[in-house]
Amino acid sequence: MKLPRVFAAARSPDFRLFWASNSVVLGGYWVSWVSMQLIISRLTNAASSAVGLLTFFSLVPMLLLLPYAGVIADRYERRRVLQTSQLGLALVAALLALVGIFHLTSVPLIYALAFALGVGQAMGAPAMQALVADAVPREDLVSAVSLTSVTLNVARMVFPVAALPLVVWGGPQAAFALYAVAALSSVVLIGRVRMPRHVVTDTDFRFWSRLRHGWLHVRERPPATTVLSMVAVTGLFTSCMTAYSPVIATQILHRGDSGFFALTAAIGIGAAIGAFSVGFLSNGMRLWQQTVLMLGAALSFCVVGVLTDFVPTLAVVVVYGALLFATQTMLATTLQFLIEDSARGRVMSLYQLGWAGLIPIGSLGIGLLGSAIGPSRAMVAFGTVASAYALVLLVRERARPALIVSPAR
Repeated sequence: MKLPRVFAAARSPDFRLFWASNSVVLGGYWVSWVSMQLIISRLTNAASSAVGLLTFFSLVPMLLLLPYAGVIADRYERRRVLQTSQLGLALVAALLALVGIFHLTSVPLIYALAFALGVGQAMGAPAMQALVADAVPREDLVSAVSLTSVTLNVARMVFPVAALPLVVWGGPQAAFALYAVAALSSVVLIGRVRMPRHVVTDTDFRFWSRLRHGWLHVRERPPATTVLSMVAVTGLFTSCMTAYSPVIATQILHRGDSGFFALTAAIGIGAAIGAFSVGFLSNGMRLWQQTVLMLGAALSFCVVGVLTDFVPTLAVVVVYGALLFATQTMLATTLQFLIEDSARGRVMSLYQLGWAGLIPIGSLGIGLLGSAIGPSRAMVAFGTVASAYALVLLVRERARPALIVSPAR
């Protein structure tokens, strides 16, 4: 029986192994992440700046290290790079579990270990993105990117909710121990994936030279620079809702921990819907259509800041998650089609730099702004900036519509 196009990549046994590995480690990550958020929220009474700082320390390694990680992913075997980074994640998760067991928890220590987890994630992220393309034929690339993004967002939806009984029963240390086991399991699964032999075509091994080559590769493909700018603005101004959820739940909706878990699940539900929907697109999307998705996500971000009723907020959050992650999945797919494999690690590190590397800056910024003018006004301000950028880009691109990605080609 022929699989629907969205599931086409699942025909590859190697992609299925890679997918399983990714699912396992992402599940462990989200269980541990919500545990760290709960710890900081309880220690600081959900202070806006403290919650922003947790995300800052967790993701700022992306900003600092992704260019290096991209060069490494193009220089060495990507599977080994990813395995090494996940071994590091397992070690830090085990340390977090020991901190909980011996009651050594403190705000500075959680920040430090969150930073260490971020280092492990940053060093493996470009290799993981590049391996998605390595594991499938080119005609199945949209399906592979879509399914990988769905995995991320199903994990975002399911595991934060599953973490609640785990944390209640065993404490945060149980969640961190689970993450350590998940990361080790992922290392084993990745070791079973057969990949094409990685061939290094660029013989200049100097770091800055290779990094410059990756950037020139993007500039030679003008749509790629626009894609990266959209990723950067989204990452800076509208991708911080997950990090800001404890503040929204506590200070805007007055729902505490239950509101936080509900918001996290709502973002995940919407994100899974948005990422999964992209896999059904058979003719690609024009860039101006992607800016419409970006504009919708930014406007819904503003609306969440204005609402105070719980149920309507959850509904808008689902819409926000769907629009945001449909945008990011389509942008990632577009970029994968535009670049060559020899520069894939470096170019996808630029994507990750905009998507994840700028989130800590945005999270810290909205946290500090929220402390000064209030969380609701801070969300409206951030959403307005992203909306204005998307609108300007929409007007520009609508005047020159050109299909920049077509899975059929």
